[in-house]
Amino acid sequence: MDNKTHHERDLIRLLKLGDEAAMKEIFRLYYPRLHYFSSKITGNLQQAEDIVQEALLNFWLNVSGKDIVPENIQAYLYRMVRNRCINYLERQQLLAQKEESVIRHTQEQWQQQMDELALREEVYHRVSSQFHHLTPVQVQVVQLLYNEGLSVAEAAERLNTTDNNIRNHKARAIERLRKVLTGELFVFFIYFFSISCDETPSSTDIYLKDAAHGNSTTYSSYHSEAAQPAGIN
Repeated sequence: MDNKTHHERDLIRLLKLGDEAAMKEIFRLYYPRLHYFSSKITGNLQQAEDIVQEALLNFWLNVSGKDIVPENIQAYLYRMVRNRCINYLERQQLLAQKEESVIRHTQEQWQQQMDELALREEVYHRVSSQFHHLTPVQVQVVQLLYNEGLSVAEAAERLNTTDNNIRNHKARAIERLRKVLTGELFVFFIYFFSISCDETPSSTDIYLKDAAHGNSTTYSSYHSEAAQPAGIN
């Protein structure tokens, strides 16, 4: 059992005892990412805030007052927020005015966008379990570039260093992770990493080709393995 899983189980146990401090910790850990996720889907910061607050409240009620024990808090919360985003979009007047074919196409686009954002978080969650292979500075650089979406220049300013130092730490981190991650997981990590920090297509293609070893990897095949629990609303 990794430290993250152990920590989550401790939080669940405390929530069932009515410990408000445990809920504050969950809010601190997940609210920023859930709000970012929801705002990207709805395009409305205030609505995203309402959705996330409602989801966290229901999470608190479900865990503390019912026989619900999520195996993965992050996956559980993302599914709750995702469902509420869908409900919000379906209620919009503009959606009701469109032709059925246009509505279907729009819903498919939303679904793909939500799936990709959820997959991005799942990939980071899996990759982060291998961060012990990196130096503390490399972990910090990966978190700033991938998780916070900072540019190289912004990360350099945050860490009070040069752009070249950031690029060097990033390159060494990627090289170390390539040695310990499965080919398919590494492919998706590099794909999302390149989007986060504006990696040039040429360097991304090199990493993808090296990681995949000539085998094609599809978004849908990986996402099916990262499927999240059903029955969450």
